[in-house]
Amino acid sequence: MRVFGGEPSPDRRQQPNVNQRHRRCERCGLAGLAYAIVQTVTFSLYLYSAEIYPTRLRALGTGTGSAWLRLGSSAGPILVGTVMSSMGIQYVFASFAAILIVGAIITMLFAIETKDRVLEELSP
Repeated sequence: MRVFGGEPSPDRRQQPNVNQRHRRCERCGLAGLAYAIVQTVTFSLYLYSAEIYPTRLRALGTGTGSAWLRLGSSAGPILVGTVMSSMGIQYVFASFAAILIVGAIITMLFAIETKDRVLEELSP
């Protein structure tokens, strides 16, 4: 049986050895950690978007961001399955990292700092 890119066993009744089970547990742990990091960023975007949009456009801005989030949530599993089946799980994590790095660079270049500023100053 093949789980997370592990080596297929010639005899399906054969149990994986301890090393293979350890690697599977590591991969599950890394997947959970990656999911937690991505979700932290997602929740932060809801808070940030409410601060930077003017009051009259806040619902539209947050709704647009939510729509993109839902699109990504539905396209993500398809892309992860495609990348994992064609290239392996290490490229799934590499693509997560690349997307998060690009997002961090865009945020550093274009996002405005909202700390210690009043809402009227941020979004008149």
